[in-house]
Amino acid sequence: AENPEPFDALEAISGDAEATVEAIEAAEAEVDAALDAYIANLATTDAAAYGELLFNNEAGAKSYGCARCHTAGASWNADEVLAANPSLEGLIEPVVPGGGGFGPSLLTVESQFESAESHAAFIWSGCMPNLQYGLYGVCEPSGQMPGFGAASTPLSESLGEGVLTQEQIDAIVAYERSLG
Repeated sequence: AENPEPFDALEAISGDAEATVEAIEAAEAEVDAALDAYIANLATTDAAAYGELLFNNEAGAKSYGCARCHTAGASWNADEVLAANPSLEGLIEPVVPGGGGFGPSLLTVESQFESAESHAAFIWSGCMPNLQYGLYGVCEPSGQMPGFGAASTPLSESLGEGVLTQEQIDAIVAYERSLG
């Protein structure tokens, strides 16, 4: 049997590669659709579970999740580091969801905000420097807690929309209020 011409061999390989890429793209689209359906269902059936997903959002190296500031060790996977290195126990504390870190603990958030609505309004608009928020909190001079609602940050102003929707903020509030 004769060997195929080099161009025939390249064409056969190219055809196989295209079919493989198409199969991968189809599988990714199917997974994306299933995930979108799961999240949409979760958003309507279990607000706290949906809020937990948003609170721990891993997009952008976790920079879009509340846990980045309000859960010590969440931004660098402290539990995984501790599991891989048990000798570090005592030096690395286990992650406590909402237990505080750069931002304050949320374990007593129900005593800070008299209602879920006032809690959600704070997340929507963020912290104004040196002003009181909730029942007894005072924002740092830098006003470090950003707002995540429409036109509340330079990013959302440039996009013309909020980083989070009201539905997403309400779900996060349901989760945070379940932590205590």
